[in-house]
Amino acid sequence: MEGVVERLGAVRAAVEKAALAAMRPPGAVTLVAVSKTFPAEAVRPALVAGHRVFGENYVQEAKEKWPALRAEFPDVEIRMIGPLQSNKARDAVALFDVIETVDRTSLAKELAKEIQRQGRAPRLLVQVNTGAEPQKSGVLPDAADSFIAAARPGFGSTAATTFQPRALAATNVEAPSVPPPTTTILGNVPAYSGTW
Repeated sequence: MEGVVERLGAVRAAVEKAALAAMRPPGAVTLVAVSKTFPAEAVRPALVAGHRVFGENYVQEAKEKWPALRAEFPDVEIRMIGPLQSNKARDAVALFDVIETVDRTSLAKELAKEIQRQGRAPRLLVQVNTGAEPQKSGVLPDAADSFIAAARPGFGSTAATTFQPRALAATNVEAPSVPPPTTTILGNVPAYSGTW
C-alpha cells in the first residue's frame, strides 16, 4: 500500500499549492480522504501516514469499517458525505463526527432527536444544491435561509456544504482566478441566517 501514501502526499502538496495561490492560510483547507468502498486494510496506510479525516457514503459500510480503526486511531474524524436516510439517523449520530448532507426537514428532525437521545452532537452541514441540478440532492439556494431557520432550533449552529455543477467539481484543486458562483451565492447565507 505504498501507493496510498505516495498519492496522499501528492494530493496534500496540490492542496497546499492551491491554498497558497488562493491566499488561504496554511491549514485552512481540510482534505477529506474518501474511503468508501475501500476495506479497513486499504485505509490503514493513510492513517499510519498521519491522515485523520475520512469521508464515507454509506452508514452500514462505515459501521463495519470504522469502530476497530477508531480504537486504533482515536483522533480520526469520520464524515458522512453521502445521502442519508432518516431511518439511519441513529447510527449516523453514533458513528460520524460530521454529517455533511443535511438536506430535508424530516432528516433534520430525526438527527435532532438522536442528538438529544444520545447526548452526542456531530457537526452538521446543510447540503446546498447551488447548481439547482435536479439529479443532485440538497436545499436550493433560495430555500437555504428558511431551511436553516427551521433546522436551527434542533441543532444550534449550522454550516453549509455545497455540491457544485460538474464544471466546478471539487476534485479540481487548482485555485480559481475568479470566485465560482457558489462563493457569491453562499457568501450571503451566514449574514441572513444568524451565527454560524
